Amino acid sequence: MKKNSKSLLLIIIFLLFFLLGGLFYFLYRFPVGDGWDFRNNLWSPAYLLIHGQNPYDIKRLFPDSNAIWLPPVIGIFSFLGLFTFDTARTLWLLINMIAFFTACFLMIHPIHSPNEFIWLIFLALFPSTIINFTMGQFSIMSVFLMLLLARLHHHLPLWAKGVIIALLFAKPQLIIFSLPVFLYHLTLEKGFKTTLIQTAWIIAGVTASSLPLFFEGHHWASQLFANLRENSQWLQPNISSLFVQRFGFPPLFSVFLIMIGLGFSLYYSSRHNLYDSISVSLAITPLLSPYIWSWDFVLLFPFL
Repeated sequence: MKKNSKSLLLIIIFLLFFLLGGLFYFLYRFPVGDGWDFRNNLWSPAYLLIHGQNPYDIKRLFPDSNAIWLPPVIGIFSFLGLFTFDTARTLWLLINMIAFFTACFLMIHPIHSPNEFIWLIFLALFPSTIINFTMGQFSIMSVFLMLLLARLHHHLPLWAKGVIIALLFAKPQLIIFSLPVFLYHLTLEKGFKTTLIQTAWIIAGVTASSLPLFFEGHHWASQLFANLRENSQWLQPNISSLFVQRFGFPPLFSVFLIMIGLGFSLYYSSRHNLYDSISVSLAITPLLSPYIWSWDFVLLFPFL
């Protein structure tokens, strides 16, 4: 990298850090929203798990609430249950902002123009970004982890990539296209045997990160399935929800959309590098994945 490019990159990193630091201070001093998603899907399960109770039975803490994030994220972030909700919420906000900061660096590197900082300001203040911060959502973390795989896949060992993907399974609907794209490129570069080994590491990562829940017992699994069945089926901002819930299309229409998205992602991947392929597969996810909300539109950022 040229000296001018390095200086420009350092300036933009400093400005972005300053921007996010100011945003963190504002949200910490003047909390916006109630951190509802973080409270229900991560802190409450972690708190119950730490205290030896069923992590998905959060109705004993908040009667009208539900927990549906999958076990890996609860196991990995179970330490948050050691803190009060307000402290844990602040920690999660900090973790999310670090993830956003790093994701921005992965998106703009190598830097070409100082105008890219203006674009990053737009991304930081985009409504979906703010909602992620205030509600304590997981979508920014998904973008960060997928970009980490895209940029560093040649440098990370298979076990590390297995751990990253295991964490991504907190919300599998967000990686429904990007994970197959990653495995497709891995197969092209390293062969089918390496992909099988990588898959084994993914399974091992999911199992290991879920172990803390098994120490509680086996009732959490049935409670999770009950929560998923009870989860309110609101009209969502995606094609599947629009056609199935508003126009009465059969639920199998969602499968049809998934197959279109998967086919397009793999077709695009056969002609482009891993980073571009993951960026495009993330971008079509808000349209074609069957369970998407407005805060998930941050998945568009790498493509933009």
